[in-house]
Order: sequence, then structure tokens, then C-alpha cells
Amino acid sequence: MKKSKLAGRVIAAAVILAFIGTMINGMPTLVGKVEASPVTIYVPDDYSTIQAAVDACSSGDTIIVRHGTYTENVVVDKSITLSGEGTPTIDGGNTDFGIRLLPTANNCTIEGFILTGNGERGCWIDMYSDYNTIQNNVCSGGIGLSLTANGHGAGSMQSLIIGNEFGRGVFLFGEGEEGAEPPVELFSSHTIENNTINGKPIYYYSNTEGITVPQDAGQVLAANCSNIVVEGMECPGATVGIELAYVTDSIISENNCLNCDGAGVALFFSSNNTLISNEVESSVNGIYLMFSDNNILEGNVVTGGTVEDNQCGGICLFAANTGNVIMDNTSSDNKGCGVCIRWMGNSNNVVVANTIRNNEWGIYLGCQDTNTIYLNDFVDNASNVYCYYNSTNIWHSPEEITYTYDGDTYTSFLGNYWDDYAGSDADGDGIGETPYPIDSDADNHPLVEPSENYVIGEGPSPFCFIATAAYGTPMAGEVQTLRDFRDEYLITTPLGHAFVNLYYKLSPPIAEFITDHPSLKPVVRDGLLPAVVVSTLVVNSTPAEKAVALVVLLLVSVAIAIWAIRRRGRDPEYN
Repeated sequence: MKKSKLAGRVIAAAVILAFIGTMINGMPTLVGKVEASPVTIYVPDDYSTIQAAVDACSSGDTIIVRHGTYTENVVVDKSITLSGEGTPTIDGGNTDFGIRLLPTANNCTIEGFILTGNGERGCWIDMYSDYNTIQNNVCSGGIGLSLTANGHGAGSMQSLIIGNEFGRGVFLFGEGEEGAEPPVELFSSHTIENNTINGKPIYYYSNTEGITVPQDAGQVLAANCSNIVVEGMECPGATVGIELAYVTDSIISENNCLNCDGAGVALFFSSNNTLISNEVESSVNGIYLMFSDNNILEGNVVTGGTVEDNQCGGICLFAANTGNVIMDNTSSDNKGCGVCIRWMGNSNNVVVANTIRNNEWGIYLGCQDTNTIYLNDFVDNASNVYCYYNSTNIWHSPEEITYTYDGDTYTSFLGNYWDDYAGSDADGDGIGETPYPIDSDADNHPLVEPSENYVIGEGPSPFCFIATAAYGTPMAGEVQTLRDFRDEYLITTPLGHAFVNLYYKLSPPIAEFITDHPSLKPVVRDGLLPAVVVSTLVVNSTPAEKAVALVVLLLVSVAIAIWAIRRRGRDPEYN
């Protein structure tokens, strides 16, 4: 009996010891599950550098940097508050950025710093993450603040940018995952208020319409907007003086952008806008378009581009731009290109009546097809033209034009003036007898004198003025349909020809009014819809289909007439 009790006690003791051992072994796991409270770290008290403090801290912690100068580039990869006490200075040295927020650094606060440095583009805040607050900082050079997507679906959204002084302003940019169009929120979801550039306000507009920007702006950013007017602005020294993203039916006119290290005016994913009579000087790109369609660039002057690069230019259509009209601009003295139509997807653009002078490349095309280029003057360029990857474009007017040259009148296609053209003009019509070679292309109707010597007379215009103003480009499908109807049906009869001549006398001022008032464009497009439908039906259908359509139209007309008569009969006013 005693042995039995002893054995029971031994077993019980062993079980208790085993349980205690298990508890002791599990203690680190249990302790590890208790989250540490946020802590405050001081620099240089706890760590000599800001980066060392960032590396050592955890998400939710606060780093307070005391007054002083810190020569380093700070990379943040977690959610923290980085606050300056007494406005400390971060000197980025020869590297472009002062503070960089990686995609994992969401919900950060950066406040109270001076950023400086002597990198090529100064020192700035580079942000790839979301829901951050950037406030009360001074960036003495560089972009100032870059809110950027990384091309893998990550980017910067819903950030709060308040009360900063940015030496070169704010730059918004986004790329979708694997080349897809980025979400509009990368541009439009931020709050950007009370910031300045060189002592002038930075204006940011998003998700709005019908705004006229104050002329005291130092930089303008607009995202997901329509009917914006930016006029008479002076913006020296911005990264991008005027940046439009997902903007439509707006007008940018008579602005002066100087010394911009990105572009004077940049359009991303924007359409049906008019850029007219702007001046851009000594900037990397004068006017820059990317994924933007059916815009009109007219009467702009771009000079002194600073970068020796065939991807940059006075006027640059970088990638996937269609249906834009580049007309009557001057692009000169650029170290890169006068006009650059660079990567794939740039098609059906019109480059007409521009002066392209004294650039490294007059016009540079890569991987491009079906652009129409005519009546331009290429003068004193180191290389007038370069076509890459066997591009095939149209180097003359889309239709024959009636013109006067040297006192005589002719009708022909008109190409471009090339100051190095070596051919002759035996028949004296102002058009060279032999083509001007352009790598895989050729201008088959080169002008032997600058375009000012050719007076365009009456006759069908290559543009349909009102429709072009409404749709934003003469290359719009609707405009081409109306032109086809005009050429195939209207001008083939005396009455139609008289109507066309009257139209071309009366329509230019109307088209100009529409261009100057972008809010009218959708209204005019709606008004033109019946004409477009009828023209499409007439131009693109077979005789049998036309007959059926006429019968349907007749029946619809009869039905409407019967309905109107019956309604009139029921109306007491007529009884």
C-alpha cells in the first residue's frame, strides 16, 4: 500500500514538473505575442544618424531629429513619424534624393526639415507609398516632391502635402502594372495645399471642372479634370510648369515656362485639350505628351532645350499618343530634337506648318507609322530627320492643295521644306522633281523653298474646321467621315461646292470660338452626331444598304409627322 502511494506521488510530481517545463519553454512565444508600445527615438542622442535610427525603429515609432546638419540619404521602409526639431538640415550630397519612402512605408509623416544638396537635380523627397503626410518642409533644390508609381501596381495615393516650400515643385507620375494604364487615383487622390515654389503658389486641382487658374501660379497640377483654363502664367524653375493628367477639354494658353528640368507643359492620359501660344525656354522638354490623344498644339514657341538626347525635344510625343495636331509651332535651338515622336503607339498625328530650326535633330521618329508631316520648314539642324525601325509615315498633305507659287497657281500634294534638299524644280511649280530620302520613308513632294512662299488658295481644306475644333483633331474618325462625305458627294455638285466654299469662309471664327471655350466641345459634338451618322451611312454603305436606310428614314419621318399631327389635334390650343 505504501509503495502504491509513493508511486502515485512520483507520477504526480513528474506530471507537474513536465507542465512547468512546458510553460517555461513556451514563455518566449507568449512574450513575443505582446506588441511593443511605440517609442520615441532622438537623433543624435540615441543614434548618430537618421538612417541608423530608421533601421533600428519599428512601425509606429517616432524619430525626432534635433537641429543640425545631417549629410545622408534617408531611406524609409516602414510606417514612422520623422519630425525635425528646430528645422534640421538633411544634405543629400551628390545624390538626388534626401528622403525616399519605399512602397512599404505607408502612413508616414515627414515634417520640419530643410533638404539641400548638390546632386544633378538637387535634393528632394521621393515617395512610392500611400497615405503619407508631408508638411512644413523646405526643399531648396531638385524636384521638391516626387509622388511616383513603380510600374508594378504600387504608387503614391491619398497623400497629404501641406505647407511646404519646394524649390522645383511637385511631380506626379504613375505607371500601371506591366505597362497597363495606371489608376487615376495615383494622380487625383492627394490633398496638396498651401505649398509654394520660388515664393509662388502651387495650385493642385483634382476631380473638378470649369476652373480658371489664378495667374499668380508658380506651378499647376490638374488631375481628372475638365474645362480647365491655364492662361498667362509665369513659372520659372519648376520640374514641370503645367502638368495635366486625365484632363479633357481644357485650354492652356499664353504661359511662359522657363528652365524646367522635366517639361514646360506635360500631358499624361489627357485628351481634347488645346495648347496655344505658350513659350517654353531652356527646359529638358518643351511640351511633352504621353498616352494622350486628340490634342491641338498650335502657335507655341519652344527654344533652348538643354539635354543632348534624342528622347527629349522641343515638342515630344513620347509614347502611345494618337490623333494630335502639332501646328504652326516654332521649335529651335534645342540640343535634342525639334520634334520627337519617340516610342511605339504614336500614330495618326499631324505635324503641319511648323518651323523647326537649329536643333541637333529636326524631327526624330522611332517605331512610328501613319503620322502625317507636311508644310514644315527644316532649317539649320545638324540632322534634319531620322526615322528608326523602318517607320512608314506620310510626308505630304493628305489631299492635293491649290496653291500659288511664284505668281502661278497649281494643285498638288505639298511636302516639307528641307534646307539640304539637292533636287531640282524643272517645271517651276515649287515642288522638287525627286523625292527627299528619309531612311525607310521619303518625302515625295519636297518644297524647294520655305513654306511661306506657297500661298494656299481656295478649295477643299485638309481640315473640317468646326468638327476639328469639336473633336480636337482632324484625324478623329468622325472628322474623316465628314471629309469623305464632302469630297465624294458635296463638292461633286454645283450646289454642294458652293456650300463648301461658304462653309470655309464662315467656319474658321466659329471653330476658333469653340477652341477658346472648351466647354462647348461636347455640345458641338452632340450637335454634329446626326451629320456624322448620315455621312457614315452614305459613305460606307452599299447602294442596297443606302436604299434600305432611305426607306427607314422615310418611315421614321412619316411616323414623326403622324405623331405630331395627332398630338396637335389633341392639344386644346389648336381646337
